[in-house]
Amino acid sequence: MLCHAGVSAPTPPGSSMKRSMKRSNQHFRRAVRKLPLGVASNFRYWGEGRTIYAARGKGAHLWDIDGNEYIDYRLAYGPAILGYCDPRVDAAAREGIEIGGVFALATERELSVAQRISRMVPAAELIRFSTSGTEAVMCALRVARAHTGRDSYIMVEGGYHGLCDAFQWGIEDLEEDGGGMVRPYGEGVPQPLRQLFHLVPLNDADRLESVLQQHGDEIGALLIEPILGNCCSIEAGHQYMSDVRELCNRYGVVMIVDEVKTGFRV
Repeated sequence: MLCHAGVSAPTPPGSSMKRSMKRSNQHFRRAVRKLPLGVASNFRYWGEGRTIYAARGKGAHLWDIDGNEYIDYRLAYGPAILGYCDPRVDAAAREGIEIGGVFALATERELSVAQRISRMVPAAELIRFSTSGTEAVMCALRVARAHTGRDSYIMVEGGYHGLCDAFQWGIEDLEEDGGGMVRPYGEGVPQPLRQLFHLVPLNDADRLESVLQQHGDEIGALLIEPILGNCCSIEAGHQYMSDVRELCNRYGVVMIVDEVKTGFRV
């Protein structure tokens, strides 16, 4: 079985069958001349000779341009909640296209969707839609800063909150006590941003409390995923999340729960 980024290619037990990658590899050699790494997102690059290119999908399955079949356990990184080619979703999409597609104006449907979300998630008292997860988290952080008057923030090590420079940081050579050198995930991220945030390990409320005791008057927000999607899907414990909520309340910190990938799916 091939498995990468939540996509696996099922093979019968004991089978020595190998996938053909001829067309994918040929396409990769052409694509890499125009697209960095031959793809439109680094997450789609699996390495030379291993990067696949999707052709179609149905339900939980998808097929690449070589005809290989895969099971997608990650829902296309989230949006394919009901699987590929779900007739209800397709019908709604066609209806939207037929009435004009996208408008630069408000519509009645915005309110009906917001009301439904609030019924499903009572904590969502007000709704603002976003075109991407990155922008949603950026706006949430900005609102938290405006509300608290504090610029600094806390992130959980291993979490993913989008491609914004403010979130592209992690610990290199992680040590047993959770320490290590904090570095940006790539070149081009301004080093002065390092002064604005703190990293804490997941499921360690004591470490979080220690950071808040030292810097609480500077911190306006805490960003956390209930499940670390880019870190082996490590789950936050129920008691830990309760502790985080209590600590944020105590220190006046806005708790930003990033469920771009987990919302309505878990």
